Amino acid sequence: MAPVAPIRDEPYSLEKQNQLERILKGKPFRRALKPAELLKSLVKRDFDGTPPDEYTLGVELFERRENWIPMDDAIVRENLRRVRNLLETYYAEEGVEDRLNLEMSGYKPVFSYNIRHPFERQYRRALRHIGSDPKRAFGLLNSALNIEPGNARALAAWAETELWRPLYGYDIDLPAILASAHGNARKSLQSDEKCWRAHVVMGALYCCRREWKKAAEAFGSALDGSPDETRAHPWYAAFLMATGESGGALELMKAKTNEPSDTPWPRLTYAVFLYAAGEFEQARRVILETIKEHDDNWLAHVMWSCVRLALGSHRANIPGFGMSSPPRIEEGVLVYPALSILCDIEELDPDYADYLLVKEMMEEIARKKLTGWEPPADAERRPYIGDFCLSPCQLAIGYMAIGDAERAIGLLRQDLDRYHPLMVWAHLWPIFDPLRGHPEFAQLVGPMNLPSRQ
Repeated sequence: MAPVAPIRDEPYSLEKQNQLERILKGKPFRRALKPAELLKSLVKRDFDGTPPDEYTLGVELFERRENWIPMDDAIVRENLRRVRNLLETYYAEEGVEDRLNLEMSGYKPVFSYNIRHPFERQYRRALRHIGSDPKRAFGLLNSALNIEPGNARALAAWAETELWRPLYGYDIDLPAILASAHGNARKSLQSDEKCWRAHVVMGALYCCRREWKKAAEAFGSALDGSPDETRAHPWYAAFLMATGESGGALELMKAKTNEPSDTPWPRLTYAVFLYAAGEFEQARRVILETIKEHDDNWLAHVMWSCVRLALGSHRANIPGFGMSSPPRIEEGVLVYPALSILCDIEELDPDYADYLLVKEMMEEIARKKLTGWEPPADAERRPYIGDFCLSPCQLAIGYMAIGDAERAIGLLRQDLDRYHPLMVWAHLWPIFDPLRGHPEFAQLVGPMNLPSRQ
């Protein structure tokens, strides 16, 4: 569910007020008293929700009599033209790297974030990597927060990056990272209670804890703050999917694929949702289209293995397993290839692979990873530094590959108890279908407190 983060954030009131004061103190407006008064009045009316009209502005600001006729006197229009020209001058000179841009759309002031501002450059670059490269996102957000400590949007983006990290198998203390995400989202909301991304993070965290009512409230707050951005976010769609509204979730994620993008993530995110919804053939088409353009994308190949398994393909492309000699698995290899091994490797031609040898190697890898994912208690913790290691959820796939359902379910229970984000869909993931006939698995997903089951 790697996100392509929307960047159309709306500046909040304090930022707008600070930018107005900065503009009015600038050289172009210091000697232009009437245009400065007009700009200040228009911004105040916009804050108050009071639409301006030319007649009232003429009376209040330009000493026109109450029976004056705007069509015969262009005083207001002329000063509005001067306001536009002065704003252009200001932003061409001293305001070129200001926090916000201010433009006039008729009599309405329009504030937007200035992409030339150093903070904004770093922040927007970070958003491109939140769900695909947490390490890079953290580095860029750290630079942004060094420029503007305590910025609500950057704190919310940091919290969201923390939330995505467990999906990549980094060696982390999961409870600590989720607590940190919660804390940073809270700090963001203290700076800006309408920060939609912070509310989305809170909603996602409540989903991880299976507190669906609180999740709905958090996402409701996000929708109030910015409905378009919230609906475009995969965590909101994930919440809908988890709680039985798969149609709405798929519709939202499909809409993202119709928007221009230079990355494969919108289509791959849609494919993940299709897979979770059991729409395997459609997911297959989307993934194949993506692989044609992005053959090196890891998620595309993981999902390809998942979908082939779901469609009953027994000969998925297993690098290293097509040789007649015994295959060699490097110690550091991920257990994600187990998704391919799950394709009934024991039913393959005996000359294709030695199943007993594969089973032995998979057991050894699983044992090493199982003891390795929990680092020493005194190990140094940093946002994204550490050995790449698998979570119990990922290890469970390895144990499924060697037919050890009991151990796989036990590992899944660990991550469910630790609120791993992947387990929000524990009741949906088709990869776990072979486990659903086990009473232990039914007991595992039973206490998820889903609204449809209450």
